[in-house]
Amino acid sequence: MTSSGFKDLSQKATDLAIRPTWTRYVVAIGLVAVACTMRVVSSPLLGTHNVYLTFYPAVAIAALYGGLRSGLLATILSPALAYYFWMKPLGPIVMEDPAVWLSLVIFLISCVIIIFTAEALHRSRVRALEAEAELKLEAERRRVEESLRESKLQAEFLGNVLELSNQPFGVGYLDGGISLFNPAFERLTGYSRDELNSINWITDLTPPEWREITNEKLKQLRLTGQPVRYEKEYIRKDGTRVPVELFVHLATDPDGKPLYYYSFITDITERKLIEKTVRESEARYRSLFENMTTGFAYHKVILDEEEQPVDYVFLEVNNIFEKLTGLKRSAVIGKGVREAIPGIERDPADWIGTYGKVALSRNEIRFEQYAESLKRWYSVAAYSPMKGYFVTLFDDITDRKQAEQVLLRSRDELEDLVKERTKELADSQGKLRSLYSHLQFLREQERASIAREIHDDLGQTMSVLKMDLLWIAGKLTGDNDKLKEQLMVDAEQVDETIQTVKRVCTELRPSMLDHFGLTAAIEWQANEFQERTGIKCEVMFDPPDLTVHAELTTPLFRIFQEALTNVLRHAKATEVKSSFKRTKSSIMVEIADNGIGIREGELSKPTSFGLLGMQERMYPWGGTVSIRGEKNKGTTVEVMIPLTTGDES
Repeated sequence: MTSSGFKDLSQKATDLAIRPTWTRYVVAIGLVAVACTMRVVSSPLLGTHNVYLTFYPAVAIAALYGGLRSGLLATILSPALAYYFWMKPLGPIVMEDPAVWLSLVIFLISCVIIIFTAEALHRSRVRALEAEAELKLEAERRRVEESLRESKLQAEFLGNVLELSNQPFGVGYLDGGISLFNPAFERLTGYSRDELNSINWITDLTPPEWREITNEKLKQLRLTGQPVRYEKEYIRKDGTRVPVELFVHLATDPDGKPLYYYSFITDITERKLIEKTVRESEARYRSLFENMTTGFAYHKVILDEEEQPVDYVFLEVNNIFEKLTGLKRSAVIGKGVREAIPGIERDPADWIGTYGKVALSRNEIRFEQYAESLKRWYSVAAYSPMKGYFVTLFDDITDRKQAEQVLLRSRDELEDLVKERTKELADSQGKLRSLYSHLQFLREQERASIAREIHDDLGQTMSVLKMDLLWIAGKLTGDNDKLKEQLMVDAEQVDETIQTVKRVCTELRPSMLDHFGLTAAIEWQANEFQERTGIKCEVMFDPPDLTVHAELTTPLFRIFQEALTNVLRHAKATEVKSSFKRTKSSIMVEIADNGIGIREGELSKPTSFGLLGMQERMYPWGGTVSIRGEKNKGTTVEVMIPLTTGDES
């Protein structure tokens, strides 16, 4: 609030003392008239007594509102009206009554007291309001002084900010003179402070080709009064030019007359370099865009009232677009696809719906599709740079698709041929396996036959030979000790030969396999292996009296025998544990050693005939053989033979 405002407040505070006289008198007369009217209305109740009762409030209010004179006027008018309306009609009798005069005196004295009391209150209120106004005026004066001090500090602060700021700032007069510039402006132009004070910003700093646009912008500023922003160049002291952006304001006098311009200047050299780089980059990318071998098209989707895509407009396409689609660029730009490619809405590919989803959801898609309208195959990638728009990048893959169809037909023919050859190979493999099984059967029979012949013929002959040698030795006497000794040596060699014959016969076909069954043959083989090699060999049967099909005993025995042979040859083991277990559905065999462990590569060697033989022995029975090894922990051979109803004997 200004000081003039507080003067108005003070004036308002004392308006009771200087109100117009006629206003105060009119109010006093009006109040007395109202009091008289109220006394007339209440006459039936009051009678001739208390004549002045209703006039007391009128006098008090008149005194409070109008002051001393207004109160006195009300006091004089009240008895006059009372005399006119009540005393005069009653005649001399009433006038001679002392009580009437006493009542009048009391009324007058009371009114005087009321008037002076109201005047005192009135003057007290005026003084209080004047004091309050004076206090507020003093507070406002102090606030204004403080504001002036703050404004001075702010001006000094802003001056320091401009002085230290990296933002060039300068004040230029309408005639071209320069003043009030900061060091940043000096650095920008290359001039010293003294030099700037003596040059003209119109002729010395502004190049000739920029003067026209400068004059236009400043004219616009003077006409509108609104700050203007524009770009130009400054000529530096060394003759080089620097691009700048000016934000120019106009300072005027109270009458609106222009005084000077003050400008905030920005060095836009870096921005100009960036813009140049961007323009060059855009030119390069435009060249790439026009010369790219992939088709490009930019579209806007057209929606119906239900926000469903019904068309899309071509906004931009590249040069290769024409070659890949057969459509001229000039014939599609700005047109809807339904107009550019009639009948496309009936294409089973639903191009409008597919691209509409991309534009509305902004999801990227890639697909290959045959365009019925263009009779070509396309590989398409579509994405949406902003909602309602989409971009397609596509290649014509018609030749590739035709080649793929040829390859598919060739592949189908090749697959049929492979299936045919595979069936033939499977049949051949089945025949070979049947032949292998038959050969194994014949081999076992041949082994048994040879073992019997060796045992029966050669064994008996060697036994007879031993007995003959011992008999001859027993008949020799006298000096035939050396001959006798030689005969005994020969007998021992014959005995060793007999044992060798027995071992060969057993290896060809253990007789106990045929006479005592699988468990006895396995136990014998384990004991014989342990005694011969020194490798501990344990066997466990579950159930202890385990029996299998007669034709299965030989394959299981040979697998056990082959496993022990592999342990001896390769495992470097000190212990072999074997288990034979029969359940309701299968026979399980496990042979594990604690050797070096077979390596994975050794299992697939073509020369691993022993392992291959195990698998082939189980093939006729539908069994499986799995072998696994763990380095320095041993090798485990697992055999599983499923049992059928016929195998349970």
